[in-house]
Amino acid sequence: MNSEQQKLRSLIVDTLNSDTNIRNAAEQQLNTCVKNVEILKCIHENLIRDENFMVCKASGIFLVNKLREIYEENEIQQFILFFEQHVFEHLVYAKTQNELDVYKKLLCVFFEKAKEEKVKFILHQVGASFTQKEHEKIRAGLIALNVFFDSEVYGSVLVQSIKACFSSYGNAFAEVVQMSTQSNNYEFQKLIFEILHKIYDMYNIPTELCEISVFNFYIEQALLVVRGMEYKNLEFVCAKKWAYVFLQNATKKGIKKFFKSSELNKHVQNENFILGVANVFSSVIDEFKNNNTPEEDFLVSAAQFFEVLCSKNDETKTIFKNYLQKVVYEFVIPCFKYDEQTEALFEADPTAYLNERYNFSTKQLRANISQLFYSIVKYNKTFEGPLIELLIQLLNDNNTQMEIKYGALGLLSEVSSQTQKVMGEEGYYTFLVNLIQKILASGNLYMASQLFLYMSLCPELNLKKNDFEVLLKEVFRYAQHENIALKVESTLAIQFFFASEDCISQIHAFVPGLLETVLKYNRLYPSEALSSFLEYIVECFDDVMVDFAPRFVTTIIGAINDLLKEGEVDYYQTSTYITTVDKFVQAASDRSNILNNLYEISVGVIYMIIKNEHFDLFSETIALMNSFLFAMEKVDDRAYEIFKAVISTDSDELCMYIEEIEMFMDNYVSFGGDAMINSEVLAAFNKVFDMFFICDDVEDGGFYSRDVIAACNIINALLCYRGSLVKSCQGNFIPNIVNKVLGMFSNIMDDSIPCIVNVLDLLMNCIVVDTANCLSVIGDYKAKFYAKIWENSYNFIRVIDKKIYLLFINAIFTLPVDGSIDMQEMNKSFVHVFGTLPGAIQKRNKMMDGEYDDEDEEKENDDDFYDSDDSKLHEDIYTYSEYDKIDVYSLVKNMLSNVVPGTVGQNLLSSMQQQQISVIQKILCNPQEQQKLK
Repeated sequence: MNSEQQKLRSLIVDTLNSDTNIRNAAEQQLNTCVKNVEILKCIHENLIRDENFMVCKASGIFLVNKLREIYEENEIQQFILFFEQHVFEHLVYAKTQNELDVYKKLLCVFFEKAKEEKVKFILHQVGASFTQKEHEKIRAGLIALNVFFDSEVYGSVLVQSIKACFSSYGNAFAEVVQMSTQSNNYEFQKLIFEILHKIYDMYNIPTELCEISVFNFYIEQALLVVRGMEYKNLEFVCAKKWAYVFLQNATKKGIKKFFKSSELNKHVQNENFILGVANVFSSVIDEFKNNNTPEEDFLVSAAQFFEVLCSKNDETKTIFKNYLQKVVYEFVIPCFKYDEQTEALFEADPTAYLNERYNFSTKQLRANISQLFYSIVKYNKTFEGPLIELLIQLLNDNNTQMEIKYGALGLLSEVSSQTQKVMGEEGYYTFLVNLIQKILASGNLYMASQLFLYMSLCPELNLKKNDFEVLLKEVFRYAQHENIALKVESTLAIQFFFASEDCISQIHAFVPGLLETVLKYNRLYPSEALSSFLEYIVECFDDVMVDFAPRFVTTIIGAINDLLKEGEVDYYQTSTYITTVDKFVQAASDRSNILNNLYEISVGVIYMIIKNEHFDLFSETIALMNSFLFAMEKVDDRAYEIFKAVISTDSDELCMYIEEIEMFMDNYVSFGGDAMINSEVLAAFNKVFDMFFICDDVEDGGFYSRDVIAACNIINALLCYRGSLVKSCQGNFIPNIVNKVLGMFSNIMDDSIPCIVNVLDLLMNCIVVDTANCLSVIGDYKAKFYAKIWENSYNFIRVIDKKIYLLFINAIFTLPVDGSIDMQEMNKSFVHVFGTLPGAIQKRNKMMDGEYDDEDEEKENDDDFYDSDDSKLHEDIYTYSEYDKIDVYSLVKNMLSNVVPGTVGQNLLSSMQQQQISVIQKILCNPQEQQKLK
C-alpha cells in the first residue's frame, strides 16, 4: 500500500473515532475527494479487502452511501464502468464474510442505480453461474438473486429481468435445487427457498415457473427439506424455516386465487394438494407438543397456514375440521398458557414481560396465534359458541390448573366481541363484572395481570355506577402494587372505564395525572399499547386536556428530541408521540392562544425530522403540520421552510406519502396568500405533479389511479386559489400541465370514473384560468377532448365537478364558433349538469349538517354514483376551495344574458330544445339553496 493509499486508510479509520472533531474532520476531507476515480477504486479494490474488519466495514459504508448519491454524475463514470464490469465477480471471490457483506450492499446499489440493460446483463451472469460446477459461483448466483429481490427494483425492470433470467437458466436453477437437497447443502437450500418464496410472491411470475410440473417440483423439494430433523445444525434450521415460508405462502396464494395463472390457482385448491401441505404443518404441531421445535418461525408459518385454511371458503373450512381439535388443544391453548418463562419475566424482568404482551406487531408468534384463534371463531359459526363456552368453563372450573386458566383468559381477550355476542349483553356484563371482582379479590397476581390485558383490549362496556366505583377502586389499588408489570398493566386497564358514559365525569379530575403516568411508563417501558393509550386519552378527554396541552406537548416534544438522538430510533414510539401532539392540536383548534403556543413548541422538531430525512416519521409529521396549517389558517416563514424541505426530499421517498403531501400542498396554497407563490414554489408543484402523474408499466401496463388523482388535486388546488397569480408569475406553467396530461389522455380515458373525472376537472380548470394558451396546446385534439367532457359530464356528481364544468362553459361561451364542438351533445351535457346542481348542493349541505348518510345514497339508486367496476366518487365535505364561494346560479344567469353573435354561446342557445330551456329557466327563475361554507 503506497503512501496515498495509507493516508486514505487513515482517514477511513478516523471516521470511526469517538472524538467528534476528529471524526468530522475525516468525513469532511473524504467528501472533498469523493469524485476522484482513483480514490474510489482504492476503496473498492483495497480497503474493502482490508484485514481489519472495521476498516472493511467503514470503507464499505462510505462507498455505498456515496455511490447512492453520485452514481450518475459524469466525473465518476470511469469508475462506474469498472464497477459495473466487476460487481458480480467481486461477490464470487469475496474471501471473508465482512467482505461479502460489503459487496452485497454494493450489488444492491448497482441493481437500484444501473440502467435496465446492465441489470439484465448481470442477471445473465447470475443465471450462467448455475451451469457451473464451482461452489463459489453457484453460491454467488444465489446470493445475487436474493440481493436483487431485496433491492428497491420495481415495475417492469423487476418483472422483465427475472423473466429473462429464468427463461434462459430456469432448468439450470432447478438442477441446483435438486443438487442441494440430494447433498444436504443447507446453505444453498436456505438461499434457494428465500428466492422461490420471493418469486412466487410476485404477480407476474415467469411463465416457465407457472407450469404445474415445475411448481410441483419445487413443492416436493421443499417437502424433502422440512422432513429433516438435524436441529443441531443452524444452517439446516434456517433452510427449513424458508422451506416452510415458501410452502405456506405459495399455498395461501393459490387458495386465495392470487396467482395470475388460473390453472395454478386451481391446482393449489385441489383437496389432495391442500391435505399434503396441511399434514406438513400438522407435524409442526406434533413437534411443538413434544418440545422438539427449536425455531419459533416454524410455529408462525403453521399458524398462518391454518388461519387461511379456516377462514377462506367452505372447501378449506371442511378440510380444517380434520385439524380443529389438534390446532386448538395442542397448539393455540398451549401457546397462551402460563409457563416458567412467563413467571420468571413477571417476577424479575418487567420490561421483557411487558414487551412480550403489549408490543403486538413485534411478537409474531403471539400475533399469529391470536389471529388464528380469532379466525377460527369468527369464520366458523359452528365452532364459535362451543369454543367460547369451553374457555369460560375452563375459567369457572376450580379444578382447572392456573396456567390453563391464564391461557383461556388470554384467548378470550382475542375474541371479546364474539364472547359478548354468544352470551348476550346482560349475560356478558354479569360474567365480566363477576370475573373482574373475583380475580382482583383473589390476590392471584398472574391472573390479575392477564385480566388487565383483557380489560385493555375488550369492547366498550357501559358500567353501572356501583360497579364502576367498585372496580375502578380495585384497579387503582393494583396501580400502587410493588410489582412493576402490574403497575403498568393496571394503568392500561383504566381505559376499560372510558365507555361508562354516566360515570365518566368521575375520571376527569385525574386525567392529567393519568396522562403523565402513561408518559412516564412509556419512556421506561415503551410499548405499542402505552403509545396508543396516550392518543386515546387525548382523544376521549380533549375538552379536559386542552388547557394542559402546552405542558404535555412540551414534555412530548422533549421525549421526541431524546429519541431522535438515540443510535437506533424507536420510530413506532416516536410516531405515536407525534400523533398525540396532533390530537392536542386538533383539540385546541378553536383556542388560538394555545394553538400558537403548541406551534412554537413543535415547529422546530417538525423541521428537524423533515430536514434530517427521518422517512419513517414523514407520514405523521406532515399530518401534524397539516393540522397546524388548517387550524391556524396561515403560513409563516417557518412553515415555508418546512414546505421547501418536504418538497426537496428525494422523489422515491416522497411518493410514499400521497395523501399527506396532497393535503399539505392544498393547505399551503389555501392559507399561504399570494406572497407565498413564486417560481421556486411553482417548481415544487411541478415536481410533485411529475412525481404522481406518471405512466408506470408495473406489470400489465398502466398507472396508479390514486397517484394520478392526487396530482390532479394538487394542481387544481393551486389553480382554484392562486390561478391568476400562477399565470402572471410563470406564463408557461399551466399550458405545460395541459401538455403533460394530453400525453396520457387516451390511457386515462379507459380508467376508472374517479380518475377520468379528476383529470377532466384539471383540464377544464386550466382552460378556465388560461383559456387561449391551453386551447392552443390542445390544438387538433379539441374534438376528442370536448367529446370526452360531454360524454363524462354525467359522472360529474360532486358540487366541485359541476362548478368547474360551469366555469369551463363560461370560459368557452364567448369564443368564436368552433366546428370541433358537437352542439347537441354540449346541450345535453350542459342541461344535465346545471339541472342536477341544486340536488348536489342540497346533498352536500345535508352532509355538512349531519343529515345525510349511506342509506340515503342507496335509496337514491342513482347510477351516477357507480361506474362499471364499482368505483365511487364521493362528495367530500372536508375539502374546501375558493370555488365554494362562487354563486354559479348568478354566473350562469349572467352568461346566458350576454350572448354575443357568432360565438359558442349563441350556437348553444339557438340549438336548444324547448324542454332543455324549461329546465334552465325553472332553476334560474326560482330561489335556489346556496352551498354552505365551513
